[in-house]
Amino acid sequence: MNKKTRKKNRSQILPIIILVLLALVSLPFIYMNNIVKGDKILNNVSIGKINVSNLTKEEAKQALGQKFSFGNVTLNDAGVTYDYNLSENGFNYDIDKSVEDAFNVGRDGNVIQNILVAFGHSTGKKTDIPLDYNDDYAGLENWFNEIAQKANIDPVNPTISVSGAGIVVVPGVKGKIVDVEALKANVKQEIEKNSDGQDIVLDLPVKTVDPYIKEEQLSKINGIIGKYSTKYPTSDVARSMNVAVTAKKMNGILLMPGDQGSFMSHLGPVNEKAGFKAAKIIINNEYVDGIGGGVCQVSSTMYNALLRSGLDVTARSNHTFPIGYVPLGLDATVADPAPDMKYKNNYPFPIYITNSAGGGYMTTTIYGNRELAKKVDITTEVLETIPSDVVYKDDPTLPEGKEVVDDNGHIGYKVVSYKTIDGKKTVIARSNYKMTPKIILRGTKKAEPGTEQAQQPKAMQATSNDPNSELHQSALPIF
Repeated sequence: MNKKTRKKNRSQILPIIILVLLALVSLPFIYMNNIVKGDKILNNVSIGKINVSNLTKEEAKQALGQKFSFGNVTLNDAGVTYDYNLSENGFNYDIDKSVEDAFNVGRDGNVIQNILVAFGHSTGKKTDIPLDYNDDYAGLENWFNEIAQKANIDPVNPTISVSGAGIVVVPGVKGKIVDVEALKANVKQEIEKNSDGQDIVLDLPVKTVDPYIKEEQLSKINGIIGKYSTKYPTSDVARSMNVAVTAKKMNGILLMPGDQGSFMSHLGPVNEKAGFKAAKIIINNEYVDGIGGGVCQVSSTMYNALLRSGLDVTARSNHTFPIGYVPLGLDATVADPAPDMKYKNNYPFPIYITNSAGGGYMTTTIYGNRELAKKVDITTEVLETIPSDVVYKDDPTLPEGKEVVDDNGHIGYKVVSYKTIDGKKTVIARSNYKMTPKIILRGTKKAEPGTEQAQQPKAMQATSNDPNSELHQSALPIF
């Protein structure tokens, strides 16, 4: 073969070689491009560790739907269980989105990028698509809070029991509170790692809560440091019942050092639902039936016991008129919602107050530390006595010349009370009792001609100006 012939053959073979090489290079690209343009997910692609290689979208959705779901959350608390269905309360896997993300592997770039990704997956590269889910953690947290309201147990403080056996400290009881923050973290962690629909079962995380008051604090109470009694007429059944109801509601008051107490806050509403009856009270200077007549006898008795125990009384009002069951200047009127009597434990030890009523006697007893309590002497001084004015009112219904006492009125007083501690005398309070005039009705009716008017004795009202009389019980608008 001559040189010319060989050259001609080479020129014919070279294009063939080039075509073969191009085919060898392009065929994989064409193959990969066909795969990319197909309707199946690339090889070595998974969703949530579940292999979805070479599956269509619908096939992948069916496969995932059988694998992924949300179950129940069950919380155990000492034999009590609480259940919550996640699927029915806003928790569901977004399978459509995850499948779409898996399908887009090798399809979301340009042609060259997509082919390279497809080639990589065909030679062993793997891609795992996280399984997205929708949630309603706000609703789940509301459920946690509802559980906490049911499961939380307030601690019970120790208290005092007084009986014939003496003063006994009754032990307290620890409480518990649900650790909502720990509960949220625990449940969320389980939800995120559990995707196969299994139920989540956990113990309810709780914290122990100690009583606010310690038993050793109450052990400092060793005796009576103040006591006072008043007498009430048992013949007034309704009023006696009100005194008894009030005493019961005000019984067993514990004041820690620095604590402040409110008579009306502790007593609560004064109404028929609370057990109070209608008895005599004063409204607009007149005795009328009103709910709660007699409550002030308890507050006044307690006031005197508080003073004699050395406790601070931070708010107190005297009655409008003097009352009969305590001395002038030593009464304390209360009403719903005001005025109120307030007091404070100014001692470094606890105070325990009992109130009792029965047999016509109302008694307040205050317990504390006898060695540390102050010795208090209570005295009063009447600074001024204001006699009742006399006011005449003409009455055309009475015969001329006849006089009838319509209202005996009230003597007014200005009184100051003192306490003496360690020889030092200080003012407790100043009390002003209102004077009201004596009202006398004077007849102006003329006698008819030919008749003689008989002289009638003056009628006197059965009231008394004596400050120790039980008739002067209360003031505007007190009980």
